[in-house]
Amino acid sequence: MFRTLTPRRRWATLVVLALFLLFWLALAACVPYAHDDWDWGLEQGLEQWLTCSLNSRLVGNFFVVIMTRSFLIKVLVMGGGMFATPLLLALLAARGDREKFLPLFLAANAGVLLMPVNIWRQSYGWVSGFANYGVSAVLFLGWLLLIRAVFRPDPGPRHPVLLAAVLPVYTAVLCLFIENLSAVVLLSVLALLVYALVVRRGRAALLLALAGAAVGCYLIFANPIYQELADTGTALGGVRNLSFAPGSSLLEIAGATFSRFFCILLPKTVAFDTPGVQCLLTAASALYLWRSGKRWLTLLALIPAGCSAVYLLLPGAQEGVCLWLLP
Repeated sequence: MFRTLTPRRRWATLVVLALFLLFWLALAACVPYAHDDWDWGLEQGLEQWLTCSLNSRLVGNFFVVIMTRSFLIKVLVMGGGMFATPLLLALLAARGDREKFLPLFLAANAGVLLMPVNIWRQSYGWVSGFANYGVSAVLFLGWLLLIRAVFRPDPGPRHPVLLAAVLPVYTAVLCLFIENLSAVVLLSVLALLVYALVVRRGRAALLLALAGAAVGCYLIFANPIYQELADTGTALGGVRNLSFAPGSSLLEIAGATFSRFFCILLPKTVAFDTPGVQCLLTAASALYLWRSGKRWLTLLALIPAGCSAVYLLLPGAQEGVCLWLLP
């Protein structure tokens, strides 16, 4: 991977990778078992996984079961996943440019470490949470790399055969972590299949991926719990609840989903209540607009700056969509 780099740059990259791997493994070792980790580590947890009594997250719950039964597996999976997330992000962003990989890898690690505390607690600080959210994030990033390979203009002689063997199984496994990711993967494959038909490349691979996504979605949503949710809006004594009323139209469902994601989840995830993050978003907007060739567009960077000022100065003000949408 780094053979085209100078020896000095290659060694620097390898040293940085090794140090971050050790750092993430050490951090994973410090994460305690807490909350429902104890239940999953007992016979009850194994039964929940085998009978799908709580959900049908077959692969995600498999990782929960093995990680709550072995400290070593917990450290290796969590530490390896924490290390692989910025690694894969850097590979995706570098687009094959070896010179860009190291700074992108450092930036990705910084981004992960700037994760808000409330999100950290639910993912990196919770063994069962990481088994579903962290591991699936790593596999999703790997899936994106596979999809990129599908559209390569110069595939190798064994390239199509390998994709045909790996992609449908990989896609089905990815759909068996968490329900929202299953839906995202299925819709993504459908959109990519349309794109493949337009560019006349990767059609067979995307059809196989669609088959895998269909199998995965069927397995995770075939659970009677979801039928109960659709009928009553709640299941498992209120543990599972819909964010919209049963019988809502597609437009109402889309509106509720849009509202929760853009007005609740995303602001909390990116920590817009932190002045430093808001200044960073404004500066990033200005920089990229300045480099776009139409420098007068740089004035648009005042939009997130204005939203930041309103949010910081007015009590009770909510973060606007413009704050993050422009960057």
